[in-house]
This record gives sequence, structure tokens and C-alpha cells, in this order.
Amino acid sequence: MKNLGGIDARSAFSTRCYDLDTVGTPALLRCFERDEPRSVAALGDIRIVNESLTAFFCSIQCPGYIIVRIYDLARTLRRTNTTLIGGFQSPMEKEFLDLFLRGSARVVVCPARSIENMHVPQTWRSAISESRLLILSPFASYNRRPTAALSARRNDLVAALAHSRPSSLSPTPPREARPSPWLPSKRR
Repeated sequence: MKNLGGIDARSAFSTRCYDLDTVGTPALLRCFERDEPRSVAALGDIRIVNESLTAFFCSIQCPGYIIVRIYDLARTLRRTNTTLIGGFQSPMEKEFLDLFLRGSARVVVCPARSIENMHVPQTWRSAISESRLLILSPFASYNRRPTAALSARRNDLVAALAHSRPSSLSPTPPREARPSPWLPSKRR
């Protein structure tokens, strides 16, 4: 079995679940508050989350001048050591991911759904094999399709991971101003 930077090819394409209370879980994933997800599913080299992560968000509707700037940004970033994290769900985000994966940089994709039984595109498989792509999801297996609510929760995850740094993982004070996006919402 081919070794892929510390992981073998067989384990690179199998989803692993990390209990966030377990000692062996990467430190960066333990930055969540108590009411947030207690486990995260990962496909790829989990060590990518220990790097400094830059979040990428893009609306479904973008003016033309922004699209041109995003292409320039993608071409610039793909030649750097920048590690991006995002949902890569909107058309512009998907295009950006495609451009970014053509370079040598690393990416963390956080779909707004479970990654259990998820189809992994061939271009993503190549990047996973090279330990340059990690697919990460805190969503349970019954969340098979992205929704607006799951996308909002995913965006909070992306922002939390990009904001956290391995050297500054002290617990944050609880957010009292707004409810946690990880708790089930109460039906009205």
C-alpha cells in the first residue's frame, strides 16, 4: 500500500470520526465550546487543520469586477503556502477551489452535509492522495443534503477554525448574545 505523507492510501479514502473529547484528536478541532459538535468526520490528512487556515466565503451572486479579482486572488494564492478552508458550495467558490487545487497549496473543504457516502470528485481524490485536501464535517449521517441552516452552521465552523490558531487554543468565554448554531433549533 502506497504511503501518502504518513497515511496509507487505504485510510486516505475512508472517513474517520474524531471524538472531540479524546486526547488523540488534533488540538485545533478542540476549540469548540461545550454545546458545539462533539465529533467531526474527516476524509484525508487530518494534520492539515494544524496549519494556519484562511477562510474563503463567496456569495452566490457576485458582481463581475469581484469575479475578476477572485480569479487573480486564486492564481496568486495557489503558488503560496496558504491553507484555505471553506464550504466551496457556491459556483464561484467551486471555481476558486478548482483553480486552487491546480497549485500545490492545501485546502480544507467543509460541506454543509454529512460526508458519509459522499461522492468524492476525481480531482479531489488526487489532492487527498497528495495530502493536500481534507474534507471535514460535523454533521450526522442523516444530513445528506445541504440546507440554508446547515450552510450557516458550516460557515460558523469554517470561521471558528480559521480564527483559531494551534498556539492560541485557550477556551473562549461562552457566547451569551446568541444561541449556539450546533444545538437543534426549537420548532415554533
